[in-house]
Amino acid sequence: MLFYQNAADYFEQEQKRLVQRQNANLPDEGRITRLMLPSAELNEDDHFPRYSLTHEVDSLEVDYRGIVGERHQAVTRTSGGRELNVYPRGTPIRGHRHLFVTCSSDMAELSHRIGLELTPEMLGFNLVIDRIDGQDFSLTELPVGTMMLIADENTVKPPKPPLATLTSFVKQEGCGITGKLIADHYGDPNLTRKFREITKDHRGILCSVEFPVETTVLLKKNQRVFFRYSQGLAI
Repeated sequence: MLFYQNAADYFEQEQKRLVQRQNANLPDEGRITRLMLPSAELNEDDHFPRYSLTHEVDSLEVDYRGIVGERHQAVTRTSGGRELNVYPRGTPIRGHRHLFVTCSSDMAELSHRIGLELTPEMLGFNLVIDRIDGQDFSLTELPVGTMMLIADENTVKPPKPPLATLTSFVKQEGCGITGKLIADHYGDPNLTRKFREITKDHRGILCSVEFPVETTVLLKKNQRVFFRYSQGLAI
């Protein structure tokens, strides 16, 4: 997790982010266009974690702990290198890293920046969500706390409760592991560093599953996504 240096830095940087968000064409409605699971078999001989790549599937079974059977499925997890500025390594903390989500526009922008084709599978994504009207937008700019209410394909407005609720947890930034896999794929060691440099934005978001809790649900292609931008709690 990355943090601002102080409150003054927060206000300065968030004002810049607000401009980015205003230009991001964030939607009110979208749809699931692709779903993916880890592809351990694709890099068994690699010394990098086997979950770094994904492959396309027809559906994802999820509950409040994440994707059923996937390594991040858990109520809690132990902290690692990403949390060293807050916790000693191995500290039990709440698990939020359930799904890694992008959109087609962000993938196209990353491919343009690096000058090579990058796919959601190469970057380890679980979901691709696009605007219902097909326009370009940047899902990476989705504010933390935004809810994505999942409903059937032809639903006009989300039922109460929806099929599932995903909550934007944090923006993902550059990753050396993924950069190394891309460098190996294209046979160019310089791509590891280049990937980290070009992915500060448009790298997608990590989401947690808020609902369902007592059962599981299948996320499928073409399901409708209703975006709800958090304002706070009402009494």
